[in-house]
Amino acid sequence: MEQTCTKCGTAKPLEDFHRHRNGKHGRNSQCKACRNKPKEILPEGFRRCTECKTVQELEKFDRSNRTSDGRCAKCKDCRKKYRENNRDALKEKRHQYYIDNREDIIVKQKAYVNKNRDRVLENKRKYYRDNIDKFRKYDAEHKEDKAVYWKSYYPNNRERIVVSNRDYRKQNPETVKQSGQKWRKKNLEKALQASRDYYRRHRIEILQRGKQYRAEHPEMGRYHDRLRKSRKLAVNENFTSEQDSFVRTYWGNECAICGLPQQHEEKALAIDHWYPLSKGHALTIGNAVLMCRACNAQKKDRYPDQVFDAVTVARIEAEIKAQEATWESRGVVSA
Repeated sequence: MEQTCTKCGTAKPLEDFHRHRNGKHGRNSQCKACRNKPKEILPEGFRRCTECKTVQELEKFDRSNRTSDGRCAKCKDCRKKYRENNRDALKEKRHQYYIDNREDIIVKQKAYVNKNRDRVLENKRKYYRDNIDKFRKYDAEHKEDKAVYWKSYYPNNRERIVVSNRDYRKQNPETVKQSGQKWRKKNLEKALQASRDYYRRHRIEILQRGKQYRAEHPEMGRYHDRLRKSRKLAVNENFTSEQDSFVRTYWGNECAICGLPQQHEEKALAIDHWYPLSKGHALTIGNAVLMCRACNAQKKDRYPDQVFDAVTVARIEAEIKAQEATWESRGVVSA
């Protein structure tokens, strides 16, 4: 019976191999001649590949914690060829290993990510930047499949997603704020519609939270009342009930921004400053606009061009000028 030496590749009788209880046929994998040869002395920083038998720099070998010099026995090219030639078998082997050791793998992965979070994130960003075309191509080819997957993913993982998002917002408040502002400015109509829909769905809860906050913090309510009153006095604001009625009629009892009509709820539409009172602009016919609660809440005390797109701002300001001209044509000077 013969056996092939793993070092010289020659088929030899079993007598030419030392005995080894764990070896094939009870013999060592290398023949006696190869084992008796003096150990090869290579230049520092080099080693011989056990597959192609060539001497190469250590950088041509992958790192390994199982060898004395910290490098694999086979060079990168030989290992790459092996993976290409045995792709399906290796894939199946890794898959089976993951199934058999799933819990342990997940625990180790989480521990590593928590310990090396910055490094992991940077590696992911770098890989994404280097392979952006591949990602875009994949997304385009699997657009429908991904849509179906994500549609079912959220209901099945809702609690975990909610907790994760909440933690992220707490840890990155400025990033979340800037991202939200950027998105709202780019998707104004969607943002306004979302605000209106949310208010309609949760109107009672919102009003209750407001009442509860004012009850628990009466000093804040008094503070804001005093502040608003002092601002009105500072700009000599005197907006009459007649002007209020005129503005509502002029806008057709519809929100100037989104066109929402007057609702049955009391004060669903309100007249407010187009240019904010907090910046020194009084409520006059030339600065009054009718808005729904959602649009008014969206604008807050900011200038229009900080919230709305240029087309919307130009349209509203043209209407306000026409509103002022109509009021003055009645023989009344704008307040």
